[in-house]
Amino acid sequence: MKYFDFVDKAPKIPALVVVAGDEPILADAAVERIVARLLPPEAQPMNLERLLAPEIDDPERIRESLCAMPFLAETRAVVVRECRQLKAEGRRALWRAAEEAPAGSTLVLVDLEISTGRGGKRPEPFAKLAPRSALVIETTTRREDRERFARELLEEQGATFDTAAIRALAELADLAELRSDAEKLVLLGRKITAKDVAAETLTPTEAKSWTFADMLLEGKTKQALTMAYELLQEDPKAGTALCSALAAAYLSTWTIARGERLTGRMAWKQRTLGPIARRLGVERAKVGHDHSVRAFEALVTGRYDDARQLITVLIATLPKAG
Repeated sequence: MKYFDFVDKAPKIPALVVVAGDEPILADAAVERIVARLLPPEAQPMNLERLLAPEIDDPERIRESLCAMPFLAETRAVVVRECRQLKAEGRRALWRAAEEAPAGSTLVLVDLEISTGRGGKRPEPFAKLAPRSALVIETTTRREDRERFARELLEEQGATFDTAAIRALAELADLAELRSDAEKLVLLGRKITAKDVAAETLTPTEAKSWTFADMLLEGKTKQALTMAYELLQEDPKAGTALCSALAAAYLSTWTIARGERLTGRMAWKQRTLGPIARRLGVERAKVGHDHSVRAFEALVTGRYDDARQLITVLIATLPKAG
């Protein structure tokens, strides 16, 4: 079932759900919709477990969590992300646990078709292994899906736009890129046109670098590292874009932490970076900016030519809000 069909038809949530495809933004949205339908906010802390597949030492933990009695709720749920990061043995063990998911609880496996940074044969997707009783949500987007995403995003922001602008945004295959551009366009304060879209469009590398920076500042270190490695595999020269995005993000966070507002082309980041700035504080935000600038300079001047290693060290040392 395509993601937007899931949204519109609101099918019953079975014991096993597989979120497939290649679009992380829709995968995250699908997970949150599933959780919201199964459990009210007040019941989630005691009845919802969120796990990262590579960190699961024993899949028996999943079965035990699903079999436990709900606490002041009708059901329990376990969400396992980054399933594609598992090697063959780990995937088999996780799938055995999925096959034993008991009725009355829900196991959600997020198994996206993304690069893992490892070569070799790709594993069999869980979506193909899923029985008929399972719900498979496909996040890979078609043009009409991206048009709907762009339209709903702009409407949510209270923006006005013409049809050509929506079509232009839908040309962007990556939703992170589309969302970044749309949020900047909203700040124009007038009707958005296709010409505006053309003037503001980020390159795919720039858009992914901004998403990487946001993830890292939020404390999603492993996800950020995975995205950085994937981007460097696609574009070996992306190290400068990654460091530049980090420097700009920390500079903006530092600005907000000092009680100032972002202006110009960075004003669109005020809303998302505000909570991060409050948690990081002035000093830590400045440290993050200074480290990122030095890493950028090291790559640009050729003092350091191994971008993957530099990014790995940088990510490990930068202050984070999480």
